[in-house]
Amino acid sequence: MLYHPNASTDPDAEKKMKEINKAYDTLSDPDKRARYDNFENTFES
Repeated sequence: MLYHPNASTDPDAEKKMKEINKAYDTLSDPDKRARYDNFENTFES
């Protein structure tokens, strides 16, 4: 909730939340996590 755009007063909250969501998406998917762990982190969503 710290960076949720509806709850935060930080002007960059929306940008930070998008970064957090992208990281969560990558790390929670076993295939994407394996690619990231092998330094193949240049893929698009």
